[in-house]
Amino acid sequence: TNGISREWFQPLAVPSRWFGDASVIYRRQRLDLFASDDRIAEYGIEQAGLTLGLGLKVGDLGQLRLGVHGTRWKPSLVTGLPVLAGDHAHKRGLAASLDLDRLSRRFFPTDGWALRLALADNHGDGPDYLRATLDLRNAWPLQRWVIGSRLAWTGSPRGQLPVYDGASLGGFLNLSAYSPNQAAGDSLRYAHVRGERVIGTMPAGLRGDLRLGAALEVARVGAPFVATRHTGTLHSLALYVGGDTPLGPVYLGLAHSLSGVVNAYLFIGVP
Repeated sequence: TNGISREWFQPLAVPSRWFGDASVIYRRQRLDLFASDDRIAEYGIEQAGLTLGLGLKVGDLGQLRLGVHGTRWKPSLVTGLPVLAGDHAHKRGLAASLDLDRLSRRFFPTDGWALRLALADNHGDGPDYLRATLDLRNAWPLQRWVIGSRLAWTGSPRGQLPVYDGASLGGFLNLSAYSPNQAAGDSLRYAHVRGERVIGTMPAGLRGDLRLGAALEVARVGAPFVATRHTGTLHSLALYVGGDTPLGPVYLGLAHSLSGVVNAYLFIGVP
């Protein structure tokens, strides 16, 4: 994903828990569409957006935000079948989010929790829809182990999510055995539990833990965008080693699913 963004953040008084917020974003990302294990199309999705709103500091936990957004989506076919109809869409509406974070570290936390809730109303070109997401993460220590978990849900309480703004799974610690967006539809439910053994520190003088981990993942995708044999409850088992580096978190891993799909990873970034 390539892009650029700019945010203006202004407290309304000193001291004050209230603040004003404005942001602009442009990004282009790749969207692969799969029919079972076959990639049938590759799209480039351009997103340009503007958000204006107000926010409230929630103690030392995080922030609550409410505002209005305008977003322009432009999918373009790179190769494969022309699955998406139309060449662009303009959406606007209200947006609200709640972000709370008590994790002990930004990367590789040893304890704590984080919660994100988001709602975005979308009116404009094509059918209207309401996009909702929930993401809850936990970590707690157990001797030289760290036990982690994640629960996630994305759906459309009103209308149906379009492909370019849909719910998708795939990628490292996001149903690891599957490729990004290999399981995509109007809604998703996802959960994983993982155990990470602290086996030392990063070599060559790098900071942070070096961890050996295993993750068991389950998910269900509702109303797939493309017909697929991957329906019902999906599973994945991932084994990996990871640690923090000056470039960010780095993982090396292997994942396998009961449906027979396998993925290997050299992953840099936050899953």
